[in-house]
Formats: sequence, structure tokens, C-alpha cells
Amino acid sequence: MNDRGPRRTAVDHLKSHLLSNVGAGEEQFNTPWQEILRELSTYRDDPRRRRA
Repeated sequence: MNDRGPRRTAVDHLKSHLLSNVGAGEEQFNTPWQEILRELSTYRDDPRRRRA
């Protein structure tokens, strides 16, 4: 249970779910995960994608 520090976001939960069974190979997924987050933030911050 996370009762200290900042609340977990939906992205935190998704990452936890996706990596829950990776085991020792977790580090090899870190770079692709960072790229996915970068793309998502670019998409989110793109003014052409904002909802009215």
C-alpha cells in the first residue's frame, strides 16, 4: 500500500502491471518505457490535440 509520498498515477499503475512478470529482465524495458512516456507527453502537450 502506498500511503506515503505522492499518489500513484494511472501511468504508474500501468507500468507496474506491465512489468509485474518481467523479473530480472526489467532493465531492458526501461529505455522503451521512457520513449513511450516521452511520446505520450508530446501527444498530450500538442495544442492541436487539445479538447475544446
